[in-house]
Amino acid sequence: EAYLRGEEDLGEDEEYEEYEREKYEDYDEYENYDEDEEVNTRFEKVILGIGIAVAAVILVLAIYAVGTVTGLFNRRPSGDITVTTEEDTNATQVAMPSVVGKNVVEAQTELDLVGLHARVVIKVDNTADVNEVVGQEYEPGTMIDVGSYVVLYVNSEDNTTAVPKGLKGLTITAARTAISGADLFVSTQYEYSDTIAKGIVIRVDPAEGTELTKWETVTVYVSKGSEADEKTVTVPSVVGYHIDDAKDILESYGLVVSPSESSSDTVQKNYVISQSDSGKTVQAGTTIYVVVSTGSANVVVPSVLGKTFEDAKSTLEAAGLYIGSNPTKVASDTYAEGLVVSQSVKSGDKVTMGTVITVSISTGPETSAEPTETETPATQAPVTDPVTEPVTEPPVTDPVTEPPVTDPVTDPVTEPPVTDPVTEAPVTEAPVTEAPVDPAPVETPAAAQEAPAE
Repeated sequence: EAYLRGEEDLGEDEEYEEYEREKYEDYDEYENYDEDEEVNTRFEKVILGIGIAVAAVILVLAIYAVGTVTGLFNRRPSGDITVTTEEDTNATQVAMPSVVGKNVVEAQTELDLVGLHARVVIKVDNTADVNEVVGQEYEPGTMIDVGSYVVLYVNSEDNTTAVPKGLKGLTITAARTAISGADLFVSTQYEYSDTIAKGIVIRVDPAEGTELTKWETVTVYVSKGSEADEKTVTVPSVVGYHIDDAKDILESYGLVVSPSESSSDTVQKNYVISQSDSGKTVQAGTTIYVVVSTGSANVVVPSVLGKTFEDAKSTLEAAGLYIGSNPTKVASDTYAEGLVVSQSVKSGDKVTMGTVITVSISTGPETSAEPTETETPATQAPVTDPVTEPVTEPPVTDPVTEPPVTDPVTDPVTEPPVTDPVTEAPVTEAPVTEAPVDPAPVETPAAAQEAPAE
């Protein structure tokens, strides 16, 4: 301590060295103690964290096990509480398609594809075709519950019809065609039969021959075959069938139908293009995927020759095509002014839907161009002829005989005296004969004669 204060008297050297040695030994022991204490603290924290995590996992597993045994996690809310997810909403509602302007059978097919049903109300409309849909209950795009009935307003002249006869024993396709042809809807029900083959009509309700209001529904009962054969089934081919019939046939086998759509140039709209598992033996309840035609992606170009521009536009748009907005104007001797004389794609050719067809419009016959061409030579000919004949001929020929040749007035005066002596006197005395003898025409050749002489 005396040394640290800078004092001179430090005491004995031996004592000071002993002091230093003891001080540093104590310090080393303290440092070693602190380091050991810090290591022990960290290790204890790690062990504690691991223990807490393990305890939490054990607790969660225990709760899950208890909930599963007691059925706690399988319970659903009761009372007025309803749990609705977005997936549930999409599965129970569909958008209303647009069917106005379509045939009622086609409209019903579209509704069936989205899970809706048609209820027809007859409404006379003289501007629409027979059996054309002229109105619908819901606007296109409106969300409607699957399985709902939608009112369609259909134009029809007569409101009554009858269930066709001879339906029993037909295939469902033939029966559907006959019933639809009688302006009635078809609903199918399937039941087992040990005596009637699968897919064949057993009976109809109402019975055959019953009079009904148009577009009422006739239920057709179709055989599902024997109940003993239902566990495993051989998937029938429905390629080429109408989608409604294809669904009915596959469902009668206990299969689930999943349709999709694709365009086709060879398969008619709403008919099956292809399917999965055709001819294979599968379990009942298997999903069969079918592809349904939306019609040709190509359309046949109609002829618009001889139509007005507006009529041509309507015709092309009805075929799924467009008309060019700036038609070419051309003259035509065949088509009257304002009518189409040509089109960029000839009628009968197939083009992609939405193609633009350009047309040329007649301006009438070419009458204005011809008069201009004939008038030009007519004005030029008189200008050249008089200049060449009077200038060159007078000096060469006799000037006395020249004036009668040049002036047409003198010809009729000189000829009558030669032919008729009786009329000679009045012709000579008349003032008409003095005009050609006037000094003016005589001086003209004289002056012309003197000019070349000089």
